[in-house]
Amino acid sequence: MSRTHRSIVLLVSLGFCLGCAGSPHPITDADLIGSEPAIRSSFLVKQEIVVPVNLSPDYVLPPGEYMPQYADRYGIFYASPAGVIQRSEGKERTVPGGIHFPNQPDRYYTFPSLYVDLPVFGITKYPLPDSVRKSSWGSHIVFLYDGKPIE
Repeated sequence: MSRTHRSIVLLVSLGFCLGCAGSPHPITDADLIGSEPAIRSSFLVKQEIVVPVNLSPDYVLPPGEYMPQYADRYGIFYASPAGVIQRSEGKERTVPGGIHFPNQPDRYYTFPSLYVDLPVFGITKYPLPDSVRKSSWGSHIVFLYDGKPIE
């Protein structure tokens, strides 16, 4: 086996192992946000949020209550009730996705991000626009616990 071939096999194996280590699993009572069960939380998106992505289609988080569906070692995946809208060249399609909220703010991106789950690429995360993070938190998107807003 050539050195190049061994390197490729090693990289593919490493990628497979790393991908499995953080694989999302269905949400359970054991999945936490802070010290509380994440299953009792949700996000309320009050108006659509456009997430521009460089060299890729833009995505839109539609209004609705996003419920926790999956968890991984990095955080909780809150699924959009209607899917995420993918916009490209004047066309739209709905894809599975929603909001990813980190549960380890000291070790991972500390603000919610958009996630999409595309068949070919799997789960991909994109940061929400600065305008949402800085000025519209609470007016566009609200974190709920037991149905009540958390500031």
